[in-house]
Amino acid sequence: MSQQGPRYVTLQPIFDQLYGERIILRPYRLQDAAAFQAAIEESRDHLRPWEWFGDAFHTVEQTQDWIIRRHVTWLLRDSFTCGIWHRESGQLLGNIDLVVKQWRLPWFMIAYWIRQSAAGNGYVTEAVRLLTDYAFDTLHAKRVELAIDAKNERSVAVAERLGFHLDGRLRNTEIENDGELVHNLVYSLTPDDPRWAKAPTLAITEWDETHKDWSQLLAVIAQAEQMDWVNARFDWHQSSHMLVATQGGMVVGFLRLVTQLIGADEDLPPSLLHGTALIEGNMAFAVVEAYRRQGIGRALQSAAITLAKRLGCYQLHSHSSGDNLANHQLKLSMGFAIQRIVRGDDQQGAYFILPLHPDGSGKEIS
Repeated sequence: MSQQGPRYVTLQPIFDQLYGERIILRPYRLQDAAAFQAAIEESRDHLRPWEWFGDAFHTVEQTQDWIIRRHVTWLLRDSFTCGIWHRESGQLLGNIDLVVKQWRLPWFMIAYWIRQSAAGNGYVTEAVRLLTDYAFDTLHAKRVELAIDAKNERSVAVAERLGFHLDGRLRNTEIENDGELVHNLVYSLTPDDPRWAKAPTLAITEWDETHKDWSQLLAVIAQAEQMDWVNARFDWHQSSHMLVATQGGMVVGFLRLVTQLIGADEDLPPSLLHGTALIEGNMAFAVVEAYRRQGIGRALQSAAITLAKRLGCYQLHSHSSGDNLANHQLKLSMGFAIQRIVRGDDQQGAYFILPLHPDGSGKEIS
């Protein structure tokens, strides 16, 4: 076999920082110890099923010792441990490792974790993609591998979303604290494989609390700070509907639609047309940050329009805060009319109204 790897691996040039659209990957510094420990502390229950350090890193000194040892493996070019840092806020979101399996080939493995409060936003997907591109394009990798606990559905979803090929299942690779044996799924990409896989088909369906992935939806709602709206129940609500956008089995957005008599939330008498009280749909939606600007918000609102028509709504009604200019532009492009309204300190917020049955007959607008 010919020697194809670097003659002196310690002299192999390696990045200082890698920049993604929303994240930066860089090695830890000693002054990062407190931030690392805080990320672990908030995420112990989240990490404990998958990572040995779910019960470690209780002091800054222990964390600094670990950072120094990571520096050693970096200098020896054995592995490259990076924090996943948010580009705008500077917050530590998680951790990712590029582990050298073999320099001669070269062959690398990637491992990662995300802090609990940052989960579900696509940061791991972005980090794995960024580091994989670096391994192939700069280090000329012939193989990049992921080894994932078969029970870790979120990590499996990252591999499959990015188009990694499932090579096989390795049985009894580790033993957990409770004595249960671990089986690993091994995924890989090679230079001949396509990068990146076409985004999975977007699906929008109506869910209720009995859906098997309802807990995943609740986590996305909480991240979007929409829990108050989703949980709101008032006497004037006639019905409530949850539309959920999914891609590759992941919740990427949601929209809640409630129906009510027009004016009921202002304690006004019903609006009548030809003797019939008019109903409106009131909606609010959110899209996971990593999936914005991909048409998902438009798709959710289009689905809401279809549902509202089916429910016999005369119009569709939605409030948007003044700092959400992207949503303002989207609604105007979809034919909504705008009515400015002041809420507290928000001087630029607005109601958006879309007529659905202008003559009250139930005939849809063509």
